[in-house]
Amino acid sequence: MPPKGKGSAKSKLSKEERALRKKEEEERIKREEEEARLRAIQEEKERREQERIAAEQRAIREKFLRGVKRDELNSLRFTIDSHRIEGIRGEENRRRNISWERYLRCDGTPDPSQVKELNTYMNLWRENKFRGSLTETMEDSLLAISLIDELHFLIDDTPADEVTLENVAKQTSLYNSSVADLQNLLFEKLDLATMDTLGNASDLADKDTMNLQQVLRNDQLRIIIWGNLAKNPRNRQLNFDEEGLIFEIPKPLASAEIALRFMFTKFDFHTRCCVYRSAPRHKHILEPLAEVADSPEPEPEPEPEPEPEKTEEELLAEQLGLTLSIPVAKQEDEESVHEEEKPVEVTVEEEEEEILEVEEDDPFADDDDVVRLHQYTPVGGVLYIDLLKLPPQAKQAKSWKIKPILETGLEKLTFMDFVDNAHIDKELTLEQTVVVDQPISGFRGNFGLTLPPGFIKQAARMPDMVPPVRINMKISDNICMAEDIKVARWDFDNNAWKTDGIFDEGYESETRVVSFKTILFGPFAVLQDAHVNMPFQNWILKPKGENWVSFTVSGAVVEVEVEIKDGSCRLVDSEPVEGEEVTNARPRELEDVYGRWMTPLEAFEELENHGVNLFPNKHSHNYVDVAKKPFDVERFAYQQMALTATAYGYSCSKSNTDEKAGPEIIVQAVEHIEENVDDKEWFLLCFQDDMMFKMAMKEEDWLDELDRLPGTEVHFDLIHLYENEGGTDEGNRRVSSSSMEFVDCVYQWLMNTRVLVYA
Repeated sequence: MPPKGKGSAKSKLSKEERALRKKEEEERIKREEEEARLRAIQEEKERREQERIAAEQRAIREKFLRGVKRDELNSLRFTIDSHRIEGIRGEENRRRNISWERYLRCDGTPDPSQVKELNTYMNLWRENKFRGSLTETMEDSLLAISLIDELHFLIDDTPADEVTLENVAKQTSLYNSSVADLQNLLFEKLDLATMDTLGNASDLADKDTMNLQQVLRNDQLRIIIWGNLAKNPRNRQLNFDEEGLIFEIPKPLASAEIALRFMFTKFDFHTRCCVYRSAPRHKHILEPLAEVADSPEPEPEPEPEPEPEKTEEELLAEQLGLTLSIPVAKQEDEESVHEEEKPVEVTVEEEEEEILEVEEDDPFADDDDVVRLHQYTPVGGVLYIDLLKLPPQAKQAKSWKIKPILETGLEKLTFMDFVDNAHIDKELTLEQTVVVDQPISGFRGNFGLTLPPGFIKQAARMPDMVPPVRINMKISDNICMAEDIKVARWDFDNNAWKTDGIFDEGYESETRVVSFKTILFGPFAVLQDAHVNMPFQNWILKPKGENWVSFTVSGAVVEVEVEIKDGSCRLVDSEPVEGEEVTNARPRELEDVYGRWMTPLEAFEELENHGVNLFPNKHSHNYVDVAKKPFDVERFAYQQMALTATAYGYSCSKSNTDEKAGPEIIVQAVEHIEENVDDKEWFLLCFQDDMMFKMAMKEEDWLDELDRLPGTEVHFDLIHLYENEGGTDEGNRRVSSSSMEFVDCVYQWLMNTRVLVYA
């Protein structure tokens, strides 16, 4: 056996060694923890120092941007104010010249703005019995229609900021009253002339059909009169091929002493009185900018209180990636403090959604028969269909002609005069009509024929008892038509277009014929979707010279190119450039408008009259899927584009509708001094709140981040952006010398088409 002494000594030495090693290990751990604590403290100091430096740099940049913003916006304000003063002065001179030219006209026509002259004219025309034929009345009607148009111009030409003035409101009310009086007198004279024609129907009868068939026309209206003298029940379909009209009457009318009058008018007196009519389109003038004063230096933020030094447990937990538990009561107290200190934020998008969701009260919210002019727009004028009682004809007795003298005047009929009242269910006639008071509803003519309540809906269920009249009419060749159309009648009681009482409407695009059936008589109109061309497929605004640009909008159906030069514009029917993709053809329906110089408001009216609507209304976002953009930013972008359009081209960007773009507006731009510009020279502009900058990405890139182009700065107007970010001297000279008339004309086109949102 080995000796015991040596073994016990070795075992005792091992215990001392273990104790020593344990002590050394504890000292090492403490040393490492101390080093980690010191290192954490040092890192915290460095982080705070970096934050301090970043805050100082941020403050320096904010101070720099405040100075840039102050200088650029004050310079821009001076430019805009100069344009505004010149524009307002020019508008006042234009209106003064119009009034002076009207005074110097001296052509024997009354001045409609002078009540005495207008009343004298109306009284003389009403009492004139020597020009009672339909031909003479239609000649005289041209003057009345021109006076009505002149009064409408005076009403719509009133500056928007003067509409609410008391004296202007009274004058406008007087103009509206004069318009209603003229309209009533016009139709009163047409009714008297029609009565004169019907009284001589037997003398004017067609030799082949033995019925009265009269067609008269002038530049504003076309009248077709058919009198049932033969009373042949088999002669139910009547063709006026040259006038593009075919109508078929039911048997009860084919054998009755009746006449039908069709009046096609280019004018539309009713839509102006409609409860859904949009506000008159006023001329847009550059909005003024508030003066940007020297903004005070922001108060320095109080230095944060020094955080208590972290314990060794906390530092160790951070190193190990662990979370220390906090007592529940203490955690809740801290959370409540943070919640109290957290401010309530409302984003721009939320504000916009609230604004868009607020709609005006709809007086006919439950009536699906009422046509909303926010969504549909009348095209091609108005068709008046009147069912008339044929007066007794003159009789020949040897050499005498015996003609009855009637004092009742023109008698208008309804289907109720040919329907047995016993078939009208009294229980179904309890519906009442909602009447909406309208300030501009004086015009009624002799169309106020009322039917029993519920008759229209019951007649639709009883086609055998109340057979409708079938109408086929050709739309004029100068009207752009969509396949989706509505035919509506005018409801005088409620001042609205309605579709009840009209059946089986349709449109044949090849023959341009609208067909429908109706059991009612009065004014009818064809309406089509007001947003058929929206959203726009593309648009481009490019300079052609100094104060001269071309503005092209490609809608879903048609493409329209407008040439803007100085303060005038014209529609252009140019041939497509070889190599360029043409999405839509230029409409042939605008041939009578191409090349004619007009003001912007005149051009807008011409396009709408020809069935081309490129102008969104305030309700259009409910019918067109578009990106939401802040209107203030959008309007400011139009303003900046108009101020620089003489030297810089702009075009649609696919990134503008990208979800990542958010409320920012993105548009393509290029300096367009030369006639041809390389596609690679185009760049992207971003309008963000009240500032703008060149973007680093190109149009062909996918939008990832709204990064600024390296080496460029943020600016607060395009004039200074181009001056400091690569604009040429010639481009800057053109921009600085842009005329007020040119800027105003471009601005009106941009504001009315709203291409930055609806494309």
